Amino acid sequence: MNKKGEREIFSVEKIKKTLEASVLPEHAAAISVEQVLSQVQREVYDGISTEEIERTLIMVARSMIERDPAYNQLAAQLALTTLCIPKYLKNKRCVYRISRFLILSIGARLWIM
Repeated sequence: MNKKGEREIFSVEKIKKTLEASVLPEHAAAISVEQVLSQVQREVYDGISTEEIERTLIMVARSMIERDPAYNQLAAQLALTTLCIPKYLKNKRCVYRISRFLILSIGARLWIM
């Protein structure tokens, strides 16, 4: 289900684009988008809402923090881009600058969630 409440076919490509856009350049070598994507696909079920997919992305990234601390940054970035920023900003450069500024404080909080 998309945000308008309409049924939509699950798009692996949309999820992959979201993940790739959320990986910070300095962590690109440490984060496996394919592994995250694979785990997200296992968590998806028929009728899942867009909001639940967004939460699933964050939780899957968070579950991989033990593998590499870079996943903490990915989880924080996903939280910023999928839950907070789209309501206020559309410019990707602004999102990147703001997220780089806020990511440390949000990332630290993800450890205790």
